[in-house]
This record gives sequence, structure tokens and C-alpha cells, in this order.
Amino acid sequence: MIIFFNLSGLGMMGASVGAGFAATHLLNLPDETPAFYFAAGSVALIADGLVRSQSDSGHWLSPTGGGHFLFIPVWVFGLLWLLIGGARAIMGERSAVVDGVIVAGVVIAILGVGIYRASQTDSELAAGGSTGAAEWECPKCSRWNAGNFRFCKHCQTEKVG
Repeated sequence: MIIFFNLSGLGMMGASVGAGFAATHLLNLPDETPAFYFAAGSVALIADGLVRSQSDSGHWLSPTGGGHFLFIPVWVFGLLWLLIGGARAIMGERSAVVDGVIVAGVVIAILGVGIYRASQTDSELAAGGSTGAAEWECPKCSRWNAGNFRFCKHCQTEKVG
């Protein structure tokens, strides 16, 4: 069975949308104002960013590294909401063309990253992609860390070698 979200992603999305509605309610504004998008986007971006920065996966697009909804990381929704909020603040609240261009751009970027990652061999992926930074095992706690980290995320021991 395919699950299109994880519980942390569902919680982050709920908190983000709730923050957006709370901001518009407290400011006594309609729901489709830039305030909704700025509040929702900020909560999504910060919440997922904090979870992913503590994750063992070491990759910001990995569904297992943090919250995801429809296989899309929650921080992408946050960035999209911030972009739409900014566009609506600049262009006016009903700029459907700008919204469409932003959504299309984000979709193309996600598809591009997905196609690029799918084209890599297993050895390239194991080495951390094109960076060549292989995962390393901490000599103190024996946990594995992403190759781009200098210190163990669990016990803060410095990478040897």
C-alpha cells in the first residue's frame, strides 16, 4: 500500500494551514490574502527545516528525512506559499497567472531533481551524489552519518580521516 504522506508531514501541513488561518483571523482579513501565505509558508519552512536539519538522511529532498505530503517535502510547500504570498503582495491578491507560473516552476524543479537523482547509479547515490562524499561511521557511537557532515549528528564526534 502506498502512503502519500507521513504523520509528521500531515502535522506540519495542518499546523501551517492553521497558522495561515489564525493570521488572517487575527488581522481580520480574508483568507486569500498574502498574510495567509506568509504565515503558512513560514511555519512549513521552519518546521520541516528544523526536523530535516536533525535527520540522519542528510538530504533535503528525501521523504524519510522530514515531513512530506504527496511525496513532496513540506518545506517545498512552505517555499511555494511564501512565493505566492510575495507575488500577491506585489501584483495584487488575484494574480492567477503569477500563481500558475510559480507552481509550474516549482513542479519543474522537483521533476528535474527527481530525474537527475533517478539517473545516478547506486554507487553515486551511496557516495552522496555528485559530491563524492561517502557516508562515514562514527568511531564513538558507531552510527552512520552523511558524508557532507564533519561531526557526528548524534554524539558530535569529529569525522576521522
